[in-house]
Amino acid sequence: MNLHNAFLILLFISALSAGAALDKASSAQQTAISELVQSLQSAKKVILTGKRSASSAQSGQNRNIFKDKQKFILPEMPRENNSEEQLQVQIREQRQLLEQMRKAPAADTAAQEQMANKQKEIQENVRKTAGTPSLPPGTAQSLNRAQNAMKESGKMLQSGQPSMAQSAAQKALSDLKQAEKTITDDADRRMRNSLADAQRKLERLSESSRRGTATPQTPDSLRSLSDRLLNDALAQHKTGRQSHAQDLARLAQQIHNAASSREKTHSLANLIAEIRELRLKGKNEQRLLAESAVTLQKLAQELKYTAKHPENSADSEKRRLRDDLLTELETVDLALGRMEQTGGKTPIATEAAATAKRIASSFADRPEDQAGASVLPPSASALKLAEDIGHLCADIHQLLNRLKTTQNVYRFQPDDVPEKYRKDVAKYFELLSETRPSQQEKPNE
Repeated sequence: MNLHNAFLILLFISALSAGAALDKASSAQQTAISELVQSLQSAKKVILTGKRSASSAQSGQNRNIFKDKQKFILPEMPRENNSEEQLQVQIREQRQLLEQMRKAPAADTAAQEQMANKQKEIQENVRKTAGTPSLPPGTAQSLNRAQNAMKESGKMLQSGQPSMAQSAAQKALSDLKQAEKTITDDADRRMRNSLADAQRKLERLSESSRRGTATPQTPDSLRSLSDRLLNDALAQHKTGRQSHAQDLARLAQQIHNAASSREKTHSLANLIAEIRELRLKGKNEQRLLAESAVTLQKLAQELKYTAKHPENSADSEKRRLRDDLLTELETVDLALGRMEQTGGKTPIATEAAATAKRIASSFADRPEDQAGASVLPPSASALKLAEDIGHLCADIHQLLNRLKTTQNVYRFQPDDVPEKYRKDVAKYFELLSETRPSQQEKPNE
């Protein structure tokens, strides 16, 4: 037995002996022995795990002294526990049941009973999904309406009224689809904001690293951002999209690993590029622009109202409005940048991108968590920004209309004709050119 193991056994026996003595000791002795036990347990933990760092020895702080030594542990996120995944299964089963109702003979009582039992099973699963905490507003209401419709459908099946059962089942299916849309819309909005916020933080750290002004706190900032993204991933897993949860968890792991990288500038640049790709993942640039323009118009109206009636909006609502505006403005800039890469620069696109960046900077420069500070610009400035957003949306629509017109105009290219048909096509046009004069002379005869 080596000295290290012997010392651990001695500590363990001492702790047990001290614990047993508590029963016979006086009050003062109990306190002293209890503190001794805690000290021995802490010493054992330090020996087993490693030495204390200087920063962890700060008094009055409840810190994890092994935080810097911990590896990133990806939590389990089973797909079957995700609300959207559950709804997709329920929608598929409800659709299949509805098709079965339409095909089953009305006189087949056994089939009607079987379908009624299946409807009850789906209803129970929907009830469990509706009980998920923190669902987006409106989701539970849609799911409750779906349950009521399913209950009615089951009753109609058992009472031999298949046509009415089908109507109720169709109503339940529509309510399930509405609930799914509510979840996905909210999940997409949260995903956009998570990625936009992460990109802004990484860009600030990257700029400091590039200028050589990075501080020793940069790794801590990266780990903090990693923790935040991991929390966002877990939230997406519970009440959002499973695909978003997986993307955010993977990004959180990459950022956590970057905190230990010696090449901070290179790592941060790669992370920013990764986020930009995630924000444009599987999306057509023109469609993304059109969607952002519609969203920005709605947000501009909300900004106008908030600027005129600031007392009617809570700070949390103002912060949400600021984050949504920033996200959509940055999305416009990303989409325009991608379009320039693929189709070349145009004056209107360049001007729109510059406008989006200028407006975004007006919101990004606002304080985030300072007590008593507004996250939105003053009312007069906010009204002007809302007007600028309206002009930006008009420029985006004009750009999209021009692109649509250009794409719809077909220009004939000889190379478009397959090679084996080119000689025949050439002869065809030669014949046309030869017969045209004779056809022009016929009316004069």
